[in-house]
Amino acid sequence: MAHTLTLIAAMLFLGGCNEPFSPKGPFEQRVVAYSVLNAQTDTQYVRMYLNYNPTGYNANAVPPEQYDTSAQVTISTANQSYVFHDTLLGSTLHAFVSRSFRPQHGISYVLNIASRYGNVTATTSMPGQGTLSVPDQSKLLFPNSFSDKNVDVEATLGAATEGFLVRFIFVFSLASDTTVLRQTEIPLSYNRDSNTSTTPVYPQLQRNVDPNPVISFPVANYLQTIAQLTDQYSTRIILKQTKFYLIQVDKSVYDYYNVVNGFEDKFSIRTDQPDYTNVQNGLGVFGSFAVDSLVIHF
Repeated sequence: MAHTLTLIAAMLFLGGCNEPFSPKGPFEQRVVAYSVLNAQTDTQYVRMYLNYNPTGYNANAVPPEQYDTSAQVTISTANQSYVFHDTLLGSTLHAFVSRSFRPQHGISYVLNIASRYGNVTATTSMPGQGTLSVPDQSKLLFPNSFSDKNVDVEATLGAATEGFLVRFIFVFSLASDTTVLRQTEIPLSYNRDSNTSTTPVYPQLQRNVDPNPVISFPVANYLQTIAQLTDQYSTRIILKQTKFYLIQVDKSVYDYYNVVNGFEDKFSIRTDQPDYTNVQNGLGVFGSFAVDSLVIHF
């Protein structure tokens, strides 16, 4: 009797599903805005266009981009406003540009876009000033004497910093040509692909959980890079300087990065990758980043 009732209930349920199935959800036309402020330059860009509804079920069928070159685009602080003008990047990419605007550490900025498709706004707080130090520089000058040690880089993160990374750049010349300076990045570690093959692993963006992090680069990786360069150029490598870069990003950039990269793994398949936006009444990302550096000369 129980099996009969279950079968009847299933038939009634299936009979009530008359709506056709569609893999596409409802579509809403929205303004899309992207801008990441860069404290290292006087030139800033804003991208503005419309989202689109692909024809059929092919998500890669991208129609021609819709935009409004007459849109009024500004980025403002409490005391000043910067007006952006329409421009072309390359031959086809439309954007808005300001060539007299260098964002400052620790300042909040508001993006406003008024267009015939609607008005959107967003806010970012530029990361505060950061600092770097290498307490024991002898490991850089005499790496062969410290092959089992680490080069410890001490950082101080600025306010409004949500994510950061530290890069270690090695600047050198060749004994056969001392007039040209070259550079390469020192990895944090190596992944062993086989008994004879390795893949370098470089620093990745990480969350700010400590305002005074210490990043450790094994001296062995420094020496391995020098050895690889010596083999590559078949000449002696002359050490010139090392550069350390502290890259700090605000909450919007870090959250976007984390959402985009945080749902991928080799053990599962996801069809519900989430979107991220901090643009009110629209879509996109308005964020900021800053770069501080330390240079040590040999």
